[in-house]
Amino acid sequence: MECAADSSAPLSRSERKQDAFQAFQAFKGDPHILQYPLYTKVLEQLEGVTVNELLLPEELFNNVERAILKMQQAQAEQAMDKTQPAASTSSGGTEGDQ
Repeated sequence: MECAADSSAPLSRSERKQDAFQAFQAFKGDPHILQYPLYTKVLEQLEGVTVNELLLPEELFNNVERAILKMQQAQAEQAMDKTQPAASTSSGGTEGDQ
Protein backbone atom coordinates (compact mmCIF):
# COMPACT_ATOMS: atom_id res chain seq x y z
CA MET A 1 0.00 0.00 0.00
CA GLU A 2 1.28 3.46 -0.90
CA CYS A 3 0.58 6.78 0.77
CA ALA A 4 0.45 10.19 -0.81
CA ALA A 5 3.65 12.14 -0.19
CA ASP A 6 1.87 14.89 1.76
CA SER A 7 -0.62 12.64 3.53
CA SER A 8 -0.85 9.50 5.59
CA ALA A 9 -3.94 8.42 3.63
CA PRO A 10 -3.27 5.46 1.35
CA LEU A 11 -3.54 5.99 -2.41
CA SER A 12 -6.42 4.17 -4.03
CA ARG A 13 -5.82 1.93 -7.04
CA SER A 14 -7.48 4.57 -9.19
CA GLU A 15 -5.14 7.27 -7.88
CA ARG A 16 -2.06 5.09 -8.48
CA LYS A 17 -3.25 4.39 -12.00
CA GLN A 18 -3.87 8.08 -12.66
CA ASP A 19 -0.43 9.01 -11.27
CA ALA A 20 1.24 6.39 -13.45
CA PHE A 21 -0.48 7.61 -16.60
CA GLN A 22 0.32 11.25 -15.83
CA ALA A 23 3.97 10.36 -15.30
CA PHE A 24 3.96 8.40 -18.54
CA GLN A 25 2.56 11.36 -20.48
CA ALA A 26 5.08 13.71 -18.90
CA PHE A 27 8.18 11.54 -19.36
CA LYS A 28 7.54 9.39 -22.44
CA GLY A 29 10.44 9.85 -24.82
CA ASP A 30 12.45 12.02 -22.42
CA PRO A 31 16.10 11.02 -22.90
CA HIS A 32 16.81 11.80 -19.23
CA ILE A 33 14.25 9.24 -18.01
CA LEU A 34 14.81 5.50 -18.24
CA GLN A 35 11.98 4.40 -20.50
CA TYR A 36 11.79 0.69 -19.65
CA PRO A 37 10.96 1.24 -15.95
CA LEU A 38 8.49 3.96 -16.97
CA TYR A 39 6.63 1.60 -19.30
CA THR A 40 6.82 -1.16 -16.69
CA LYS A 41 5.20 1.01 -13.99
CA VAL A 42 2.37 1.99 -16.32
CA LEU A 43 1.71 -1.56 -17.48
CA GLU A 44 1.70 -2.80 -13.88
CA GLN A 45 -1.34 -0.59 -13.29
CA LEU A 46 -3.40 -2.38 -15.94
CA GLU A 47 -5.62 -5.08 -14.54
CA GLY A 48 -5.41 -8.52 -16.07
CA VAL A 49 -2.19 -7.79 -17.98
CA THR A 50 1.31 -8.88 -17.12
CA VAL A 51 4.20 -6.73 -18.20
CA ASN A 52 5.85 -9.64 -20.03
CA GLU A 53 2.77 -10.04 -22.25
CA LEU A 54 3.15 -6.57 -23.75
CA LEU A 55 6.68 -5.29 -23.22
CA LEU A 56 9.79 -6.44 -25.03
CA PRO A 57 12.55 -7.87 -22.85
CA GLU A 58 14.58 -4.99 -21.36
CA GLU A 59 17.72 -5.54 -23.47
CA LEU A 60 15.74 -5.62 -26.72
CA PHE A 61 13.65 -2.65 -25.60
CA ASN A 62 16.82 -0.64 -24.94
CA ASN A 63 18.28 -1.63 -28.33
CA VAL A 64 15.11 -0.40 -30.05
CA GLU A 65 15.20 2.84 -28.04
CA ARG A 66 18.84 3.45 -29.07
CA ALA A 67 18.04 2.77 -32.73
CA ILE A 68 15.11 5.20 -32.63
CA LEU A 69 17.28 7.86 -30.99
CA LYS A 70 20.01 7.44 -33.63
CA MET A 71 17.42 7.72 -36.39
CA GLN A 72 15.96 10.88 -34.85
CA GLN A 73 19.43 12.41 -34.52
CA ALA A 74 20.22 11.61 -38.17
CA GLN A 75 16.94 13.18 -39.27
CA ALA A 76 17.68 16.30 -37.24
CA GLU A 77 21.15 16.57 -38.79
CA GLN A 78 19.68 16.18 -42.28
CA ALA A 79 17.15 18.90 -41.57
CA MET A 80 19.91 21.22 -40.36
CA ASP A 81 22.00 20.47 -43.46
CA LYS A 82 19.08 21.47 -45.68
CA THR A 83 18.66 24.81 -43.91
CA GLN A 84 22.36 25.76 -44.06
CA PRO A 85 23.77 27.12 -47.34
CA ALA A 86 26.28 24.88 -49.05
CA ALA A 87 29.91 25.92 -48.43
CA SER A 88 30.91 25.44 -52.08
CA THR A 89 28.48 28.09 -53.33
CA SER A 90 29.99 30.75 -51.07
CA SER A 91 33.27 30.77 -53.04
CA GLY A 92 31.78 33.11 -55.63
CA GLY A 93 31.52 30.68 -58.51
CA THR A 94 28.86 28.31 -59.61
CA GLU A 95 29.24 24.65 -60.38
CA GLY A 96 28.74 25.29 -64.10
CA ASP A 97 31.63 27.79 -64.31
CA GLN A 98 34.32 25.15 -63.85
